[in-house]
Amino acid sequence: MSATNSTNSTSLAKPGPPIHPQSQSPLFHLPPELRQQIYIHLLSAPTPSTPLHPSLLATCRRLHHESSPLLYSLTFEAHPTLLTSLPYYHMRSRPVSPSLTPRIRKWHITVRLDVDARFTHEQVREAFTGCEELTVEVMQAMYGSCDFGVLGGFEGVRDVRRARVVGSLGDGRYGVWLEKRMMLGVGEEGEAWREEEEERVVRELGEGDRGKRFDRSWRLGPVVGGRDVWQWNR
Repeated sequence: MSATNSTNSTSLAKPGPPIHPQSQSPLFHLPPELRQQIYIHLLSAPTPSTPLHPSLLATCRRLHHESSPLLYSLTFEAHPTLLTSLPYYHMRSRPVSPSLTPRIRKWHITVRLDVDARFTHEQVREAFTGCEELTVEVMQAMYGSCDFGVLGGFEGVRDVRRARVVGSLGDGRYGVWLEKRMMLGVGEEGEAWREEEEERVVRELGEGDRGKRFDRSWRLGPVVGGRDVWQWNR
């Protein structure tokens, strides 16, 4: 885990004021199992008809103590440019306070391959190293039109317990490699990425005529009867 995350975890572990038993409350007369079901209903799996109710945690210290682990066990969305500095759950218009970011252990982020990254490699590494789960969803406007350069920052992320890379990834080899790399321990490098010849040609030639033809061959197969499959189907 990064030094930043370790410091935050230590500060969160400091003992707080004693928790009042709230014995006058009917809620705490219910068995713990029933209270847990109430928390699940109010703090997870929101729908348009049943929104999330995080204000529940502000009711009292005991309720906060019992229900906050459930809320922060959910997978939160990282901001596409600010990363974990402006997270949200379910609705981007209702972001979570940055002061609560250290409590979040599961992340999902959407990354566009065809748009320049607005974060540095170091920012990505510091944001996600040591988290419990990280899902990187990859998108691009036209399949096969760009390389994986934008994902370079994620190659430096380490110590993720469960990493997933999904979406527009060609044959998927790079995604599998990146998942394994992010789950390495801090300081470990693992095996370097080995780009295949077809992938190199597409990356280097890009939108040029040869690049397009290599890209079509990589995705759709070779030329058939003197006409490539792409032209034949149009």
